[in-house]
Amino acid sequence: MTIVYRSNAGTTRRYAELLAKELSCDAVELSKAKDSVTGDTVYLGWIMGNEIQGLAEAKTAFDLCAVAGVGMMDSEADQAKTREKAALGEIPFFFLPGDFHMENVTGMLKLAMGVVRKALRAEIKKSGDPKIAETLRRIEEGVDKFDENALAPLADYVRRLE
Repeated sequence: MTIVYRSNAGTTRRYAELLAKELSCDAVELSKAKDSVTGDTVYLGWIMGNEIQGLAEAKTAFDLCAVAGVGMMDSEADQAKTREKAALGEIPFFFLPGDFHMENVTGMLKLAMGVVRKALRAEIKKSGDPKIAETLRRIEEGVDKFDENALAPLADYVRRLE
């Protein structure tokens, strides 16, 4: 068993390392895992726009026995959209609550988040929608939802496979 992950700001890496410790196996970053991982693999990736980052690559490179997405979604409906978009078939999907802090965002994603923030401000002026205002607040102030206890269902599932 190997835990393979793609992390943007470190939260997914934290989950992967905790899970690997719990299961007494290795956690390997996706870009370093391609030629070295064989056998059953659990993939963890961060979620953006209901898409698990790196999953398409992981699906073609590894024998996935479970997938976990790390994100800020609050609703079961959003989690269901992510699972549907992932097209996992029979592979189980687990959701892990993440963190978001603008100071950890880099590169093109940082530029994209600037555009998103501007669009959200304009929409708030136009509609006054409190949900949109809450989204903007979370982006600007950051959110801490990391919960190592959320790993328990995934760890239990993997243990049953062994």
